[in-house]
Amino acid sequence: MTAEVEPITPEEVEDRVKRMRRRLSSRCKGLHEAPIGRNESTVRAEVHYLHRTVKDFLEKPAIRKYILDGLT
Repeated sequence: MTAEVEPITPEEVEDRVKRMRRRLSSRCKGLHEAPIGRNESTVRAEVHYLHRTVKDFLEKPAIRKYILDGLT
């Protein structure tokens, strides 16, 4: 581990947020969303369920098992 660690620029943060939002959209088909929030110095996005029913659906044991089985 010899790599130098340094903070990323605000432009890099914004680029990463945009890439994460595109990936989330393509992989979750709109069931999740990541609205962009800004304050004076940072850009951020938090992932949310589109609707409470999406959360309820994804937490059903049969659906959860189906998703987890697809990961292996």
